[in-house]
Amino acid sequence: MGTSTPHHDSAAGTFEALYSPIMEALHDKRYKIAQIEDSGHLMTSYGLLHQRLARDIERTINLLKDYGDKRSKEDHMEAPRANPLDLLDSFQNCTYRAAELFEFYEKDLILYMGIKKSGRNLPAVENFQTKIRQYSKIWKIICNKCKHNHSFLVPIEGYYSSGERVLGFTLFTRKDDQIGPNKTLHKEADVFSYNMVLRSLLADVMASDMESAELIRAVSVENGSEKLKTASNGLPYISVLKKIYKLPRLSFPRESNCPYRDIQLVDQEKVGISLVPTAFQGQAPCRLQIVLNFYGEKIKFILPYGTEVGDLGFSTDSDKPNPYFVRVVFNDHYVF
Repeated sequence: MGTSTPHHDSAAGTFEALYSPIMEALHDKRYKIAQIEDSGHLMTSYGLLHQRLARDIERTINLLKDYGDKRSKEDHMEAPRANPLDLLDSFQNCTYRAAELFEFYEKDLILYMGIKKSGRNLPAVENFQTKIRQYSKIWKIICNKCKHNHSFLVPIEGYYSSGERVLGFTLFTRKDDQIGPNKTLHKEADVFSYNMVLRSLLADVMASDMESAELIRAVSVENGSEKLKTASNGLPYISVLKKIYKLPRLSFPRESNCPYRDIQLVDQEKVGISLVPTAFQGQAPCRLQIVLNFYGEKIKFILPYGTEVGDLGFSTDSDKPNPYFVRVVFNDHYVF
């Protein structure tokens, strides 16, 4: 795919900031940056989107470690006393931020650069937008389903017979009076690990940035009056990368079939993106602990990797306001 080089402090031996492929493509060129009505300058809009995403990813990784530490002290055969929803909400916010950033790549960047989607540019722009849609697909599905279609993420823990534990989620959708895993994320995998989705999310963002830089070099015209000086505008992902590298590659059953992208430092100087089966699984079977929150008095449900339809329900004779909210923990759902 390509590489992105980080600023390197040789004295301290640490990375300070990741070079931006887009800013490198703009640097020292006489490109004319358009002003979009009711929008900030290209550099400001681009920088804010990345800063917000970086903060949300780092917050999610911190919550993942905190929740994992708390659960390691609890009896995993019992319902969790630690709250898995803060972690879940934080990851969902990551997908919202990422969707905003992918929309910037696919649409706004072309406007800022004055790239016309016609004539000789048409094949390059269409190919570029197709690739961005591929990188953003899973993240936009989660974002749009949760934000607009009232789907919801369900926290799940997996315990392999070989002793490993993995934390993650599934995406549930309600249709009529039945809820169950949404199959649009992947036709085989129902459950997704934080270990792999956080790594792949950042890889998809960086891959999109690299593709954007290639588009700029291929079709942009130098018609500005002054050369741009943008090489020092870095990306805020160094601390995030360090934490991502510490996450194990343990995944849920069948998750290794997902087309995750991987991100890694190459020779400690460049970030590379690859499409490789990096996830591994423990020894089957895997016991899933599913924390299901449902709303309403009665509901039918299907569990991940299941086919049988079950019933949940409760009733109350109280005339006081009731949120119709119930938490149910399934603790012995096995996947082979």
